[in-house]
Amino acid sequence: MHHDERLGHLVSGVNTARIPCDFMAIHEGQLTLARVKRIRYARYGLPDIAASCRREILELRGTPVSENTSRELWVRGPGRHWHGYVISPDRIEVSDWDVFGVRASRILGRQMF
Repeated sequence: MHHDERLGHLVSGVNTARIPCDFMAIHEGQLTLARVKRIRYARYGLPDIAASCRREILELRGTPVSENTSRELWVRGPGRHWHGYVISPDRIEVSDWDVFGVRASRILGRQMF
């Protein structure tokens, strides 16, 4: 959440069980619903995330959104490293941006599950 604020996004924490996200960020007309999950094991591949974060992914996918709204899952592992995933109705993608504002796709290549 603080990272998005540093990037100039308008950020608001979500404090309700009705919306399965921890915060919302708005940037250039795009709304992002973001869910944060801490995991115990440093396994960040898409099949691993699909298994270990199944509930969070299903909840994000079950939230009706408009065209200009995205759903993201941010995972923090034991080494305090953050990994971002864009959750679409039919796929999961590694986020183009990491939490430091660096284009992750340049480093990781495009990954989808």
